[in-house]
Amino acid sequence: MQQTSRNNGGPHGNNLSKIGYAEIKNSANFTGNVSFTTLKLQGNGAIYTFGSNYSYSVSETFELGQAGCAITTLKSSSPGTAR
Repeated sequence: MQQTSRNNGGPHGNNLSKIGYAEIKNSANFTGNVSFTTLKLQGNGAIYTFGSNYSYSVSETFELGQAGCAITTLKSSSPGTAR
C-alpha cells in the first residue's frame, strides 16, 4: 500500500493521509482523515468500520465486494444522523 501524508491545513485539517491504492480482503477499522485514490473492500462477509469525526474520500475507484461475495457491511464507529 502506498501512503503519503500532507500537512497543509486543507479541507481535511492538518493530518490527511493519502493512500494511492488499498485492497483489503478482511474486516478492518479505519481511523484518521484519509484520502484514497483507489479503495477496494473485497472481504467475503467482511465488516468495515470507519471512525467517527474523521473524513474519508476516494478520488478514482471504489469497489465493494466481489463476484460471489457474501454481504459486506460498512458502518461508523458511533451512531449518528444520516445526511
